[in-house]
Amino acid sequence: MSFNKVTLIGNLGCEPQLKYTPQGKAVCEFTVATSQKKGSSTETKEETVWFNITVWDRQAEIARSYLTKGKQVYVEGPLRIEQYVDKTGKPRYSLEVTANHLELIGNRSEGILPTIANNQLELPNLVPSKAS
Repeated sequence: MSFNKVTLIGNLGCEPQLKYTPQGKAVCEFTVATSQKKGSSTETKEETVWFNITVWDRQAEIARSYLTKGKQVYVEGPLRIEQYVDKTGKPRYSLEVTANHLELIGNRSEGILPTIANNQLELPNLVPSKAS
């Protein structure tokens, strides 16, 4: 048995692009940047890693409605490494994730923070429950 799933928390690097296939399936693509500090306590560098994220169907339409460049997002899904050749003939690699779970991360002052999983939009309960 094998398992391929990554969990990312990062910032959107661009506005999500929503398109439709000839068969009418929605697909939304965007980039997410993650960063971490590396080095010793006296000399640290911040390393940024970029991921190309793809979401499909209703989840793609929902993502386009709620995600904007710069917002922090939580992404889960399988990871693929794609190889391509750039204009100079040099081999390059890209990190690709087909998201099956998305969450906006931030504070309540930024508005409603939805969770998108399995093509379902889950909004937080904004109405306080009545005490019995």
